[in-house]
Amino acid sequence: EVWEREPRDISLSPDNEKISFVQFSYPEQTNQSSHLMLIDVLSNEHNELDSSQDDITSPIWSNDGKSLFYTIQGEKESQVIRLNLDSGEEVVLYSLPNRAVLSDLINAEWLVTGTIIDTDWDSLYLVNTHNGTVVKVSTLGYGHHVEPFLGSLPPQ
Repeated sequence: EVWEREPRDISLSPDNEKISFVQFSYPEQTNQSSHLMLIDVLSNEHNELDSSQDDITSPIWSNDGKSLFYTIQGEKESQVIRLNLDSGEEVVLYSLPNRAVLSDLINAEWLVTGTIIDTDWDSLYLVNTHNGTVVKVSTLGYGHHVEPFLGSLPPQ
């Protein structure tokens, strides 16, 4: 039923032919689950790419549209995942403390990732999309009402 589902984190592919989003089932109940979904804009075909009892968040497309990056937020850590859309292969790039949210993809190589404790932004990381190398950029300590603004780096 409609009231048992809630779409979030909608993202359009670089070629404008696919839409990814997270669908929460039973969002107001304790037995909620989250599903990473993909819709083909032209055919209206939809597929479930991943599901979890924990929160799936912030899918970000690779520049070539062949991969999706997203997080699965557990109680004490979050996994940053790369999903190859052609093969279906999932790779856990890295696990970060607390809840992690992906913000941007820089130069097709680095994911900008913020971690959250309760409702406050905690730290800012860069996660390499190829080998999972993590660089802690800073400790934020911002309240929940101030999200980190992150611009893009110029191509090199």
